[in-house]
Amino acid sequence: MKRGAVLAVFAVLLAVSFVEAQNLLPKARGHMSALHRGIHRQDPAAAAAAAATVPELWFHSQKLDHYDPENSRVWSQRYFLNDTFWTNKKNPVFLILGGEGPAKASDVVNHFVISQYAQSFGALVISVEHRFYGKSQPTGSTSTSDLKYLSSQQALADYALFQNYITETFGASGKWIVFGGSYSGNLAAWYRLKYPHLATGAIASSAPVQALLDFTAYLVTVGDALTPACYSKMQSATNTIESMLTTASGRASLETIFSTCDPITTDPNDLAFFMESLIDPICGIVQYNNDNNNYQPFNAATMCNIFLNAGSDPVQSLATLLDQTYAFSGQNCTGTNYEKYIKELSVTLPVDTAGRCWTWQTCTEFGYYQTGESPQQPFSSLITLEFFENTCRDAFQFDFVPNTNWTNNFYGSTNIRGTRIVFPNGSVDPWHNLGVLEAPNGLETPIFINGTAHCADLYPPSPNDVPGLTQARQIEFDHITAWLK
Repeated sequence: MKRGAVLAVFAVLLAVSFVEAQNLLPKARGHMSALHRGIHRQDPAAAAAAAATVPELWFHSQKLDHYDPENSRVWSQRYFLNDTFWTNKKNPVFLILGGEGPAKASDVVNHFVISQYAQSFGALVISVEHRFYGKSQPTGSTSTSDLKYLSSQQALADYALFQNYITETFGASGKWIVFGGSYSGNLAAWYRLKYPHLATGAIASSAPVQALLDFTAYLVTVGDALTPACYSKMQSATNTIESMLTTASGRASLETIFSTCDPITTDPNDLAFFMESLIDPICGIVQYNNDNNNYQPFNAATMCNIFLNAGSDPVQSLATLLDQTYAFSGQNCTGTNYEKYIKELSVTLPVDTAGRCWTWQTCTEFGYYQTGESPQQPFSSLITLEFFENTCRDAFQFDFVPNTNWTNNFYGSTNIRGTRIVFPNGSVDPWHNLGVLEAPNGLETPIFINGTAHCADLYPPSPNDVPGLTQARQIEFDHITAWLK
């Protein structure tokens, strides 16, 4: 969730190696681009049509360091803009804040419900990319020394300066509403909190505003989404696999059953990485359950049916389930090699930066480590806090622990004291555990949507939406209406 100057031949080799290794990286559980991988999955034809009609634009005077008056370096920040409905410069501006992944032309066309809101209010729609993600590369490298410029505080300051630029360049004099989901949902809430004179209101969908080192509740919620029979069989598979890992013959069998990319060793980091690789697809299916976006091959109910009907052997049944998810994602083997994982996270070329950059932000600001240390879930306790801490140390070559206390004190955690912020969260989404579920001050609006997933309210409506999701979008619309009066 890359890159210094090297000889060209090595740059090419590293880039190829990084692309080939993407199937080895834990994705959904690591919250690696949880918003921008999930939310941006769409029909290729629709994506191509959006790219053909909406050009990428650039703000060439973004500051590298907003907090150092002696640093005058600037860089170019990418954004997309749709003025189809913007018939009057006094009309509102809807700003989609970039998160832990690349911005896309589809952001401002029809991929989000925001476009429908914009049509109703005659709004200008803009999607701005987050520093160090996508093509918005401030330094041309993601070396550890360059990543000191990657933080939520710098990103928020970027958006404030960017807003000033848009106002001056396009003569936009209307009110601004900011939107975001997942990490960018945090940013939407925090932008309204820290820059209330710039943003009239914020929709902060599935925003995990509480920084937390040991996020055990994630896997607990994933387990809760399984049927009792599915939970029991999953727990049996976990127990059997952990037992098999203790012997050479057992490990050899697992290598065959799960088509591992490399042999399984007894190194604790390799074991944790393997167990995490096994449950990543399961967690992704639950996190994006029934989200109208076709990001996953099937929903949690179908997943459990496949798993339960795959035979009597829990381990073989899990392999059958994973084979179907791999066919959908294009993954061809199960990751086991921690050292390779670290090698890919350590690439500092300025391409495909989401994995390294989001890892940096979790290692420095947020934690969010979804460990298996709670007994109230059916997955492996081999996925330890130490595994994630080792990842931070080994990927960036120094010892540190996320400063979650500072982050929570700076922004307020779930006790954030802002105004005109809507916090939608889905009950199925494991990230709701870190979100605002009760209004801290009566001036914010939490919406808890039973039966929905991560950022589900940001997608256009579907006839299959549960009533609570339809109601949530209406509440958002009503608040926007009131804010713009």
